[in-house]
Formats: sequence, C-alpha cells, structure tokens
Amino acid sequence: MERVKVNDIHIAYETQGQGEPLLLISGVGYGAWFWHRVVPALAEHFQVITFDNRG
Repeated sequence: MERVKVNDIHIAYETQGQGEPLLLISGVGYGAWFWHRVVPALAEHFQVITFDNRG
C-alpha cells in the first residue's frame, strides 16, 4: 500500500486497474482488506481505490 499525508494525517491506500475511478469505502472497524475478494473483478473495468480508515 502507498501512503499520502493530508493535514498531518497519514492514510494508506491502494489503486488497481484502469478506467473510471471507483472509490470503495469501508465501514467502521474495517479497512482496505475488506474488499480483497471483489477488487480483482472490479479492476477489470475501473480504477479501484481502497484505503484504510483512520483509527
């Protein structure tokens, strides 16, 4: 995973695929790992972006 710093906060994220961006947002207590089963199929059609929630 890559990291970006926004307002002194580091956020880990990952992108896969090409095309229109598709941002997958996890619920409280979950992270980017939650989407691991669906990302490969979605990445065939979209640029899929997942990230780890803060905390």
